Amino acid sequence: MHKQLTQVQEHLNDFKEGLAKEDTIKAGHIAQLDETSRECKELEETNKVLTSVLLLLEQCNIAARDFVKVEVEQLVTQGLRSIFEDDTIQFNIDFITKRNQIEAEFTLSREEDKTRIQGDILSTYGGGVVDVISISLRIIIMQLMKVKGPLILDEPGKNISAQFISAFGKFLTEVSNTFDRQIVMITHNSKLVEFANNIIEVYQTNGVSHTR
Repeated sequence: MHKQLTQVQEHLNDFKEGLAKEDTIKAGHIAQLDETSRECKELEETNKVLTSVLLLLEQCNIAARDFVKVEVEQLVTQGLRSIFEDDTIQFNIDFITKRNQIEAEFTLSREEDKTRIQGDILSTYGGGVVDVISISLRIIIMQLMKVKGPLILDEPGKNISAQFISAFGKFLTEVSNTFDRQIVMITHNSKLVEFANNIIEVYQTNGVSHTR
């Protein structure tokens, strides 16, 4: 009888271990799904920003379009150069005629090589470059459209390498000061937190969120 109880207990323990492993695997899948969903939302937001700027440029008359083109190119180029410490990179806006309509395309090039690097920026350039371009364009849209209120950034610079994070923080500070616009930032990056004027920390105790 004792032997049978021992075997039952062993089977029960094995069953519990199996459940624990399944729970771990399930939690991993859920975390991966959440991360994929976040990345999809980021791509959708970036695509929305790029599309908004393109539409704005396409709807401008020639004089206004040329002015906006220069301003946008300069600001985005300045951001890319200051963050990635590359004085040759250049952000370009090219106007082309398709189906009797003027359309705008974004490309990157280098000063020593005027040949445009072809391809959609979203699909051709990953990570930090797209982050910087997206934030720069969002600022430009808010300024041109006279949108009031803060610029809200969720995990900005998530794809930027650690070596460039400090430069990215300085860029955000400069943007805030230049355009006199508050930036509200949600981040887990301690380096970026150092550039904040006010910090609200959210932490959990026994599953309950608190702030300090």
